Amino acid sequence: MSKPFHELTEAEFKALVKAGNMTWGKCAEIHPQPSWCEYPGAVNGEMGCWSLMDFLIAGPESCTECELFRKKANNKPLSKSVARRLHVQQEGDLDNLDI
Repeated sequence: MSKPFHELTEAEFKALVKAGNMTWGKCAEIHPQPSWCEYPGAVNGEMGCWSLMDFLIAGPESCTECELFRKKANNKPLSKSVARRLHVQQEGDLDNLDI
């Protein structure tokens, strides 16, 4: 299994882009978002998690203040109220958008 997106270096990501034929959907399949993240489509470029997309996430400790952080003891799915506030889009909307 490939490493999650937060473990990619910026250079590794740029190499993926340079190789071509990479969409955000493919990228999310190969390099998924962190397991503690409840952000729908966090690996979706501008519509994803900005901190993740800007390579600012080193581990769970980087996300503890985020309301979408999934704690092991509290493994609840994203609440409808949080989803409404974030105007969450349906999954797949950006799957075919080139990186």
